[in-house]
Amino acid sequence: MQDSLMNPDISKFIFLLLLIAATYTSYRQAILPHKLTLGGVGGALLLSILFPQWWGETSRLASFGIALLGFFAGLLSTWILIELGKYFFGKKNMLFTEPVKWNVKQPADDLPPVVNIGNETYRWEDVFMRATDCMLIKCATLHVSGKYCFENVVAHLKMETLELRKHDGHTELFELQNITSLEGTTHAVVMPREVMGFGVALLSAMTGTFLGPKLEILIFGGALLIMCLVTLLYVCSSRARTSPRLEIAPFMLVSSIVVLILRHYSLV
Repeated sequence: MQDSLMNPDISKFIFLLLLIAATYTSYRQAILPHKLTLGGVGGALLLSILFPQWWGETSRLASFGIALLGFFAGLLSTWILIELGKYFFGKKNMLFTEPVKWNVKQPADDLPPVVNIGNETYRWEDVFMRATDCMLIKCATLHVSGKYCFENVVAHLKMETLELRKHDGHTELFELQNITSLEGTTHAVVMPREVMGFGVALLSAMTGTFLGPKLEILIFGGALLIMCLVTLLYVCSSRARTSPRLEIAPFMLVSSIVVLILRHYSLV
């Protein structure tokens, strides 16, 4: 008993510190950096080899197997949820009585671009998660790189390309890496929509790598439940009847603390 108190499961403390960092970063920069989540996965796999007792095993191979199984469980379970959300809620249609301004801008060199439509701003990684994701923009006017001007075209904006379809059937293709500016006016937009981004899948995978598949499923399920309850309370109490954008990282943190406490007392 004394040995177990002198040798706490430090992997769980490291995991909670990474979740705190993810919560801070997601609110400050509105992203879950791959360096943080994938770095956490790599660190957990290394720790499972160096300290198998932290995973409740004496064999390094067994502890590594648990960590690896947790990684795939977290990644696949979240990916399935993302795909189901894409199937049921995969498009957002926006219609405007009068043309509104839209553009694509990069806030800073170290940050991904954002899409601005009217008064709304959308993060690039929330719009384009797959190379096949496409935003349709019916443009009254369109200016590309400040030197190409078009009228009444349909822009097919993807992760790496911009295809313009004209009324006469002709098309023009631009590589986004060669475009310095993109702006215009639109009266209709069809936007691809995700329930959650791929960063959430990697965060869930990191959770599984540190804690194993069982606790990962409990923590992720608890985080979704808490987030749904908070959203419901906000909608019921808000006069605007609109819910704010909620990042899942803080709910993962709360759920992790609750699950680990219950686990400590052998309740789960």
